[in-house]
Amino acid sequence: MSLFSDERYTWRETYFVLFDPAMRPRLSDVRRELRHVAGTLTILDNKAEPNGNLASMTVASYEDHAALEIAYHEGNNVHSEISLLTELLEKGSTQKEKEQLHNAKKYHAKFEILHFEQTAGTSEFKIVKMPVLQFAPREKNKTTQPFSNRNYSDKPASNQKQHFHFDPNSYENCIANDADADEKENSEDSAEFERIDPNMLVFVLEILCRLTKGIAIDPASGVII
Repeated sequence: MSLFSDERYTWRETYFVLFDPAMRPRLSDVRRELRHVAGTLTILDNKAEPNGNLASMTVASYEDHAALEIAYHEGNNVHSEISLLTELLEKGSTQKEKEQLHNAKKYHAKFEILHFEQTAGTSEFKIVKMPVLQFAPREKNKTTQPFSNRNYSDKPASNQKQHFHFDPNSYENCIANDADADEKENSEDSAEFERIDPNMLVFVLEILCRLTKGIAIDPASGVII
């Protein structure tokens, strides 16, 4: 089930986790980590390869008004895409980021994480017409360290409902985008983004990076998370 076909969800942005395919995690490991870190979630769909490795997953957090679609990709095309993307991101990156990107150039695999916002049907959201896995709430006496000290502000994105495709020209334009234009866009759409909470996105990116020993990237803004 794709969230693109669900009118209650609106696609906001896409992130990548880049890594060595030898480090691809098992579905059971990802589910276990989600249970321990992210609190109350609903898994709407999940698929594994015959060997148990994660193929895809759709996760929703009703409290955060957010949902994620995670899909695995690997191969020569992915390697070429990663090589081009890392070259673009090296412009203006710090020394530490350059080292991360240098290592990433060898990778042949990625998770594509599509971030959706719940924009309609709040009262109907808890009625899911398919088997789901409900995680127990996180224990109150347990705390979770933040994944990064970076500012995870939500960047407004197009409402065009189509699957994400890598376009190096588009990325380069986004990375070199004028700051005043960004500020104007953020101001116009700020009210629309007040409800969505990025916590689940940050937690999931942390989990996937930890399991794969890879790096998370926002390809549209050029930010290494």
